[in-house]
Amino acid sequence: MILIITPHAQAQIDRQLSYGIERHGLKTAQRTFSRVDSYLRDVVLAYPRTGKPLPMINLYETIIPRTPFVVVYRVESDKDLVRVVGFFHGAQDRQDFTPDPDAES
Repeated sequence: MILIITPHAQAQIDRQLSYGIERHGLKTAQRTFSRVDSYLRDVVLAYPRTGKPLPMINLYETIIPRTPFVVVYRVESDKDLVRVVGFFHGAQDRQDFTPDPDAES
């Protein structure tokens, strides 16, 4: 499987990283986002349906352990890839989340 992060999701990650550096310092933010990267590559790619299905919008979401973050992604088995379409702090309201239409390609 291949991991793709949409530009919208990357912007969300970048905002959370910037906030983490500002709030908690560079080392803590780096350690936290290293966990994010490892989880995406070691767990989500290996077990893409490990997340909670969101059938109404054909996505999955999963909490990244030992971080405050939730990732929303689509499994595209026909293309052998996982596409990250959203990245949120766990306290953020995701109820009305719909992926960017450009996240399909």
